[in-house]
Amino acid sequence: MRYFTLCLITILAAIGATARAASPAHLSNVVYADGVVTIQLTEPTSYKTTWWQSSSKFIVDVEATGVDLALKQLPVYSAALSAVRWNQWKRDTVRVVLDLNVNQRPTVLASIPAKVIAVRVAPSGSAQARPTLASSLSEVSPPAPAEAKARIGDISVQRGDDGRPERIVVRTDRPISAHPLWWQNHLAIDLPEAAGSKERIQVLHDPVALRVRTGTYQGHGRVTLDLTQRVSYKITTLDGGLGFAVDFILPKPGEAPPPDPEPERTPAGDGTLRGRLIVLDAGHGGHDKGARSQWITEKDANLDITLRLRDVLESQGARVILTRDDDTFISLRSRPAVAMKQNADAFISIHCNASARPTSQGTEVFYRRNDGEARRLAKCLYDAHRAQTGLTGRGVKSDSSAPQGGLAVLKHTTVPAALVEVAFVNYPDEGKKLASPAWRQTVAEGLGKGLERFFEGRD
Repeated sequence: MRYFTLCLITILAAIGATARAASPAHLSNVVYADGVVTIQLTEPTSYKTTWWQSSSKFIVDVEATGVDLALKQLPVYSAALSAVRWNQWKRDTVRVVLDLNVNQRPTVLASIPAKVIAVRVAPSGSAQARPTLASSLSEVSPPAPAEAKARIGDISVQRGDDGRPERIVVRTDRPISAHPLWWQNHLAIDLPEAAGSKERIQVLHDPVALRVRTGTYQGHGRVTLDLTQRVSYKITTLDGGLGFAVDFILPKPGEAPPPDPEPERTPAGDGTLRGRLIVLDAGHGGHDKGARSQWITEKDANLDITLRLRDVLESQGARVILTRDDDTFISLRSRPAVAMKQNADAFISIHCNASARPTSQGTEVFYRRNDGEARRLAKCLYDAHRAQTGLTGRGVKSDSSAPQGGLAVLKHTTVPAALVEVAFVNYPDEGKKLASPAWRQTVAEGLGKGLERFFEGRD
């Protein structure tokens, strides 16, 4: 009898251990507050961290087999942190990625095993923090005086005949202007004349439109619509400027999203560059040097060409905003955000190429996939650049065909956007040309002609 009892206890213990192994931890929530990212799990588990210093990313790999969150990321927009992203990286591992704006390793405040993992990022006052998007645009949209700030009041959700949300109305007690910013599957609407507030969340109970929330960003108000996929939307200012309405079209579950609405643009009048707002992005910068060779470093070539192109465009009456005008590191998602925030007429990212194959040479231009205007912009730049420099052509390509696929500076914007790979820094003939200020001026003039072709409506 005693032997039977011992066997039964052993069997029950084994069953219990198997049950525990079959239901390990899940990721239940991710929260950001006061410089700390909190990763919450359903039960204690192990984890490990990795610091990718070259790309300013901090990785937390958690032993977990599920994610109990409909969202895939948490946008933050602080001086130290852009966003937190997560996914089921392996069958038994959930990966959480912190996209940092500072080149400083975060501090983990948790033991192993842990049910709550707290990660403290660099404080906003860190000496290594880059200028924020708001500060880089301060000359374009300065904040209103504190005493003149409006307050966000009632938020109402209007639904269609099928019960799904189709309009959100936000009312304020004073006139405001609304500045939309598309961030992956989040529509953030900045209200520079409105005071910030504690976060309020209204769940929309829809498979595409998850929730609408209010909060504070860089000292002013922000309203954010969290979605599961891209949607078409239109923002209308209410009478007297006392708030705004967001109208959107939600696709049915499983259907492809509708195309993005064409942004309203100011006509140039004579078909030239005069009056056009163009955002130029010098790729890489700061600790991110890009491609290198004995003749030149990519980040330096990119910046010099960009500055020269700015001068070319401004001499013809265009308005130009630069994502960087010195040797500064700017996160990938912040670059196209400038163009989105200002409703630019075009966004051009300047880069140089490199290859392990010493014979690789020529120029190529990438555009945002499934965007006809972006493709036409890329072709105009490509043709004019080749005509000006005589370089070998490698083609006009969708960003999905890029080596790394889905280029971040293109897929995170809806304005016409193109990324120019000017030449190969490690191909001797082209590397020597890139090191020449006169040749870089030639490149700038060619790209300027390409933009003229684009705004004239030519292919």
